[in-house]
Amino acid sequence: MDYIDRVRTYGGFTFNELKWMLLSIAAMGFIVGFNDNRESFQLGLWLSNLLVSIIIVAVSVFFKEAAKRLYGLSHSFRVEYRHWYYGLIAGLVLAIVSNGKIFFLATGGIVMHMLRTHRLGKFRYGLSYNTLGMSSMMGPLASALLAVTAKALVFLPEPLVRKIIIINMALALSNMLPIPPLDGSNVFFAIRPAYFFALGALIGIFALLLHPWFSLMASIIGSVAIGVLMLLVYMVFIDKRL
Repeated sequence: MDYIDRVRTYGGFTFNELKWMLLSIAAMGFIVGFNDNRESFQLGLWLSNLLVSIIIVAVSVFFKEAAKRLYGLSHSFRVEYRHWYYGLIAGLVLAIVSNGKIFFLATGGIVMHMLRTHRLGKFRYGLSYNTLGMSSMMGPLASALLAVTAKALVFLPEPLVRKIIIINMALALSNMLPIPPLDGSNVFFAIRPAYFFALGALIGIFALLLHPWFSLMASIIGSVAIGVLMLLVYMVFIDKRL
C-alpha cells in the first residue's frame, strides 16, 4: 500500500518534464520518419509514416521513462527526466547527414530525488550508485521488453513490428552509451559487470528479433547467452580482478 501511495503521489510527470519529453518525442519521431525508404517522395505517404513514427516513439519513451520511475519509487526515490540539448541536436544532424539511415535517439537522462520520509529506517538512508545504476538500466530493459511484446503479438503487421523493434533498439542502445547524462553512464560507473551483460543482451535480443530465422524464445535465450559471453570477455580481458 505504501508503494501504491508513492506511485500515486510521485509517479506523474511534471509540466516541465512533459514539455521537454514531447519536444524530444517530436524530434525523435522526425529522425525515425525522415526517410520512409520509398523511391519517390509522396507527401501523403511521408506524413503517414512520420505520424506512425511519432506514435511509436511516444509510446516507447513513456514506457521507458515510466519503468525507471517505478523502480526508483520502489526504493523511495523520485526519478526526474532531464533533457539533453546536445543529444537532440546530434540526433537531428546525424539523421539529415545520413539521409535518415542513422538513428541516434538519446535526448535525456534522469536525476533521482530522495523521498526522505519514505527512506526512514532504511539501512542505507541516502542514494547509492547501485540504486541509480539499476534505475537507469530499467529504461533500456523496458525498450527490449516492448520489442519482445511487439514480436509476440502475431496479429500485428510485420512492417509495423519491425519498425517498433528498430525504434526501441535505437532508443535502448543510444541510451546505453556511457556518456553523461545518459542511462549507460550511470550503469557503467555504478555496476560495470551488469553494464556489459546488459549491453550484450540488448544487442543480442534486438539482432535476433529482427532476424526471421529465430523464434521469440530462441531470441530471448540467445540474447542471454550473448550477454553472458560479453560479461566473460569483460571479466577475463578488462577487469581481471573479478
